[in-house]
Amino acid sequence: MALKIGDKAPDFEVNDQDGVPVKLSDLRGQKVVLYFYPKDMTPGCTAESCNLRDNYERLQDKGYEVLGISSDDEQSHRKFIEQENLPFRLLADTDRKVHDAYGTWVEKQMYGRTYMGTARVTFIIDEDGVIEDVIDKVDTENHTSQILKGIASNGEAHDKTDSIPATPTPAPVPVPAKKVAAKKVTKKAPVKAPAAAKKAAPKKAARKTAKKAAKKVAKKAAPKKAVKKVVKTAPKKVAKAAKAVKKSAKKVAKAPKKAKKKAR
Repeated sequence: MALKIGDKAPDFEVNDQDGVPVKLSDLRGQKVVLYFYPKDMTPGCTAESCNLRDNYERLQDKGYEVLGISSDDEQSHRKFIEQENLPFRLLADTDRKVHDAYGTWVEKQMYGRTYMGTARVTFIIDEDGVIEDVIDKVDTENHTSQILKGIASNGEAHDKTDSIPATPTPAPVPVPAKKVAAKKVTKKAPVKAPAAAKKAAPKKAARKTAKKAAKKVAKKAAPKKAVKKVVKTAPKKVAKAAKAVKKSAKKVAKAPKKAKKKAR
């Protein structure tokens, strides 16, 4: 069963990054930000932890102690703290007993693959050990703002320092009149350029059409030349053929005479 606002926060005892046991009930009288995150040194978890690091003093001023918790071991936590210079403790829930108590060890999906892992959820626990807020849609880069807004919505005083101001949008810089005129000129200038190009275009087009026409004429003229060659060479070929026929006829005519002479 998922924990909700008003529920008693389950007590636990688990080692921090240095192997020192941390018991939730020992923090009674102090408010706690207990944030569950999937894994050390991953992009989303780094962004979330660094946002809490950068606003740690503000949370302490509100009376809150920050505790991060995941299923990573103590050595991994120490490396994460050293790498990102985190000022708060990270709890090593390697056997996931705290995850089970808070309902944060859940079935997850990634790239079509189903697996068990830590849900990114933050519990805000008051001085009496009661859950006063649950943030299950964590904005990793602006998590402190979510926590402070949750505190304000639960009836606490909310001063101007509770919200992280957005980066102001710079006012538009006025453009001098001369520059405006220059912009107008440059906008109109491209219209004149095509006109000059159009004047030069007919000459190029004429050259192209002339070349095309010459090619067409050459193609048309080619068959006529071939015909002339045929006309010139045909009579000669016919004459040669006729002579060959005459010779063969003479040979045929002479053949019987030769045969008679041999018979005598």
